[in-house]
Amino acid sequence: MKKKLIFTSKISNLVISWFNFFMFFSMRCCWSGISKTLGYEDGYNWVIYWLPVMVWALLMVIFIANICLFKFMKKERKVWSFICNGINEIFVILN
Repeated sequence: MKKKLIFTSKISNLVISWFNFFMFFSMRCCWSGISKTLGYEDGYNWVIYWLPVMVWALLMVIFIANICLFKFMKKERKVWSFICNGINEIFVILN
């Protein structure tokens, strides 16, 4: 039962991180609106301008980490699986 729960958690992590990565990428037409809402035009801060791209890169790193967790971790490391699951759920809520 324990192994099935961990396997299910890993699969759900992959699905949710895939969803987050591609959902935020599909919203790329809104990225300029995000920068404008955060006040890029007021101070022309490069961090605000590139913030959506940085968030997308972070989602890509999380997606790759979930793939590595699923594919390369032979031992059952349930802590990492549940930590990644929590991070993915946070980004689902934010999307």
